[in-house]
Amino acid sequence: MADSDMDIAQQQETWRDFCRLTLWSCIGIAALLIILAATLVW
Repeated sequence: MADSDMDIAQQQETWRDFCRLTLWSCIGIAALLIILAATLVW
């Protein structure tokens, strides 16, 4: 019983890290696109 609880907690932690990583990747790509667009406009 305790083991399954541990597994669930571990999965949630991993999922949170994955979401954070994906979020930062999207922000980074968006920033690069904005910079690229700005250089093209100027």
